[in-house]
Amino acid sequence: MRKISVAKDEKGIDRICLNNKPYFNLGTLDQGFWPDGLYTAPTDEALAFDIKAIKAMGFNTIRKHIKVEPARWYYWADKLGMLVWQDMVNPNQELPEGSKQEFERGMHEEMQQLRNYPCITTWVLFNEKWGQYDQERLTKEMKEADPSRIVNGHTGELLYVNGQLRSPSPNAYVNADMTDVHAYPDPMMSVKQPGKAQVCGEFGGIGVFIPDHQWQTGSSWGYIQEKPAALNAKYTIMQQHLQIFQSEGLSGSIYTQPFDVEGEQNGLMTYDRSVVKIPFVELRKIHSKLNPDANTNVPDVTAEDADLTEPGVKYSAMLDEYIKGNRDAAFLKRMAMMATQAGDKPGAELAGNAYIKTLKAPLYEDDYSFVIQFTKSTQDPGFALIIADSVAFKKIQGARKFATSMMNMIYKGEMEPLINASPDPDWKLIEEKVKPYGDPAEEILLRAKTVAFYNKQDWGNYVPAATTYLQKFGKNIAENEKTMFQQAIDQHQ
Repeated sequence: MRKISVAKDEKGIDRICLNNKPYFNLGTLDQGFWPDGLYTAPTDEALAFDIKAIKAMGFNTIRKHIKVEPARWYYWADKLGMLVWQDMVNPNQELPEGSKQEFERGMHEEMQQLRNYPCITTWVLFNEKWGQYDQERLTKEMKEADPSRIVNGHTGELLYVNGQLRSPSPNAYVNADMTDVHAYPDPMMSVKQPGKAQVCGEFGGIGVFIPDHQWQTGSSWGYIQEKPAALNAKYTIMQQHLQIFQSEGLSGSIYTQPFDVEGEQNGLMTYDRSVVKIPFVELRKIHSKLNPDANTNVPDVTAEDADLTEPGVKYSAMLDEYIKGNRDAAFLKRMAMMATQAGDKPGAELAGNAYIKTLKAPLYEDDYSFVIQFTKSTQDPGFALIIADSVAFKKIQGARKFATSMMNMIYKGEMEPLINASPDPDWKLIEEKVKPYGDPAEEILLRAKTVAFYNKQDWGNYVPAATTYLQKFGKNIAENEKTMFQQAIDQHQ
């Protein structure tokens, strides 16, 4: 039905070929989340919609990321003519006892389960060193188990963020059919190795905030942030760099990502699939340079185009309403988000804290994140909510992050004014003031005293403070700081 291979083009460059012809795999990283069911699509139509939308954007490839979908998803990929790079579900990254055997059992089971779907052209073994082990053996096993497909033995074995390599790999891409680099935010060329195609297995991640279409209203995460009106130009430039790389031998690229997910706002569509951030027709025009078939058999998919009005203009109008006395809770919450996008930090804090004042227990899940985002001091209105429901906040943030957050709030609200008021702070008074807050207060107090006495070279007070700090909270201190503090103790005790 189709042949997928790596072969040389007329210039002798190793490329991914479909039916013996070089075929650029213009793809996107699909994690398979839906607001209606998280990892489960609500309907068969929802499964089909995602593939149709991705094809309507002008992509010809989907990398299905760390997930196996229901059979109907692969049926729709076959029917709609979409190539699929299928990830294995990675093992526990700590590789506890039994995890390797379970991973290998699952790997072979996954390949057997999906082997009859011609849409799958590429098996992806590992991702960014998540639980990586025995790569040479397992890549060979994959190729022997299914010689009809090509194998990406390690997508993102070399991972660059802002041009910095996260960690080296001495024997990268062993036994694989391609070399695959991840580069955020801007794409880059993977290393050249004889007989292997070159691909950029992840890049992009441009965060664009669309009000009223977020799962977590306090989050607009992406590797970089752009306003809706600037996304088109930034995305086009990334694609133009891919065109240059393609002329030099690049065979495929995977953009992160087609849809926003819970905590990531870097999709080309919103999580609810209601708004497309660059119009479909414009995306196909951009992609047609690398996918000449982008405008062929385009599915009928509709979504609202993003509002490109400068966020500052919309926010300014809201600020006028606030000045005129609008204190509706929903308005204040939206104003805080719009202020954040417009870059007005004081306005965001003003609206955010005004909204928090309207909250009463029990909080909605979304409001926990909102309180965390805007509460920076014990004097902020959210602090009382955190103290009253500390178990829930600790569960959401994690124990250490919660403790660090508490320390920062205690320092900002209680300690900093007293420390700044005098060149010789009354540490006894500060201790009494923060004592009710427990362990986080003790840790931040000892840290503040240690740093203050170190900077003043007050070694008589430094040694007992630093010694107690290291004994009680050494596990929380960075190694370079711990060494510095200990050396000073040893020198002056």
